[in-house]
Amino acid sequence: MDVHLETFVPLIKKSKGFDELKREVIDQDLCSGCGNCSAFCQHIDLDENSIPYLVGECTLKNGSIKCSIEGTCYDSCPMVEYNFKELEKKIFGKVGEDWIGNYIKIVAAKAKDERILERCQDGGVATALLIAALEQNLVNAATVVTGWDLWKNTVKVTSDINEIIKAAGTKYLRSSTPNAFGRNLKYYKRIAIIGTGCQISGIRKFMEESSMRILLEKTKESDVPVDLYLIGLFCYENFPKKSFEERIKERYDITLSDIKKMDIKRGFVYIWTKSGKEIKEKVAKAFGKIAPSSCKLCKDFTARLSDISLGSVGSKKGYTTVIIRTKKGLSLFEKALENGYLEVNEEINSEEILKTAQSKLKYNKKERERRRSLGLRIVTNWD
Repeated sequence: MDVHLETFVPLIKKSKGFDELKREVIDQDLCSGCGNCSAFCQHIDLDENSIPYLVGECTLKNGSIKCSIEGTCYDSCPMVEYNFKELEKKIFGKVGEDWIGNYIKIVAAKAKDERILERCQDGGVATALLIAALEQNLVNAATVVTGWDLWKNTVKVTSDINEIIKAAGTKYLRSSTPNAFGRNLKYYKRIAIIGTGCQISGIRKFMEESSMRILLEKTKESDVPVDLYLIGLFCYENFPKKSFEERIKERYDITLSDIKKMDIKRGFVYIWTKSGKEIKEKVAKAFGKIAPSSCKLCKDFTARLSDISLGSVGSKKGYTTVIIRTKKGLSLFEKALENGYLEVNEEINSEEILKTAQSKLKYNKKERERRRSLGLRIVTNWD
């Protein structure tokens, strides 16, 4: 088949597939566990640390020459070589401010629903926006991560408001929301997706630079057009379950089942155990050793390619910092505000956001040096 193609169809470029993804990303210890690669491929699944593996054979092994533009898994990976700023320019029309990106406005907000406030980490804005999007008929489903009480994260696509409220709160282990979104798109055409910077980047790459772009354009004229709301989360690092479990046992002599609540804020980790023990330590000291290479290299702290980005940095206690980036994001936020889902506080410390984002530079530099010494590939997508 390949010989025939090379002889008679020389202008058709064969897609890259899982072999190339494995060689360039997984084997180079660069996988971020985002789950984008498995979102639209039945031959890829994820292990407990969200690392992809093949189930059966890659489609391209069976004589196919095209699978998306480069390959479904390859196109959607945020850790293959691509130009982040060029992608940002495609989406917003220009490259945004360093570290913070493009935005219409930045405010602080918190949910009004007491059920959300009882469970959320900061202001509960992510949960409130999902509920607003559903009840105002902007979407017909949303991605959530459940099972936190048992430290068995399960990503779901749901339209159940009670399930969304129950899932409120930050999860610090890898949770592959793109995987759930991709596998449920045939059932729900309008979805609000919560994700970290790498997850949102992968989805944007797929939307802008693959065959999914054609699908999105075609469905605009249909009775059920595909419509996605991308809600990004500020993210410094996200941990694989196994290494996180080993680290807390080694450092604090506790297990995952001992933890009642955990929070990471302003450079410190806070852990409350079911027995009443309280732990406070600098994140770098607590978990610096197990921070994935992909997180150390990443410079996208504020999820710059989202419609709306959310995080605790930059706003006072009990509120969420909200960076509204697109008209779609603004419409969602305004509907949530007008219909009583949120309240707003205009006090924002943009310098704190910038300082926290820039602090990733020292990790980036050290990780580049380490990888260079080992002869490993260095990702420069954000430069």
